[in-house]
Amino acid sequence: MSERLPPALEAVLDYMESRPCMYVSASEVAKALGITYGAARYRLMRLAELGYIDTYVAYIVSPRIRRRWFHIRLPYIGTEGKTGYDIYYSPRKKAYIITNPTTREKVREEHEIVVEYTGSMETGVRGKTGSFEFIDVEITAITGVKEADDSELKRIEDEMDRTVLEYLANPWVEGGGWGPAMKAFEKKGVNYNGLSIIEEQDHYGYPVPQYPTMAIHVEKTAKSTRPKDYGWHEVPMR
Repeated sequence: MSERLPPALEAVLDYMESRPCMYVSASEVAKALGITYGAARYRLMRLAELGYIDTYVAYIVSPRIRRRWFHIRLPYIGTEGKTGYDIYYSPRKKAYIITNPTTREKVREEHEIVVEYTGSMETGVRGKTGSFEFIDVEITAITGVKEADDSELKRIEDEMDRTVLEYLANPWVEGGGWGPAMKAFEKKGVNYNGLSIIEEQDHYGYPVPQYPTMAIHVEKTAKSTRPKDYGWHEVPMR
């Protein structure tokens, strides 16, 4: 899809991305662009042939009455953690499209999303009484990302994975130096949220740095030893 599209086809894509709903019919395109139904259908089918949009037929009154719907093809990023909405990336708009998976309506656009990486590990220490106890260590890393599609985000997640492990193994940084306990490290997962949601709720109590910098937070908890919050620390990603 690297070829330059004719203005007539660009106009169709512009209209489809401007709509609150991701699905459109040929009659709606014809009305919006002031063209005939036949011209609208031809342009939509041509875009489908080129791979810019998808099409399917839905029966309104089965099996006699049916309607063909079209929707723009966007890379799927994942589910927004705080809302449960779907996140798509629009290469043309260089924005993340947040949509309601039930109504298929566009909720908002985000030009930056927050990638949240979480992990944990469990290790043992001798408590004040001399007894052996387990310590839980919770790790959260965040970075703000712009103009990255699904494949680019996967690469960034791999960078976060490497950077977190290097940070935890480093004895000279706050919250690092876990040594042999690193064998017990377990990645919990990756979460996505629109930056506007995070900033509105001040979710982390810390500003989200932009990629290629990330902020990492390490917290230690145990029953008899004092919990320790090492706070947020910004590190370059590797």
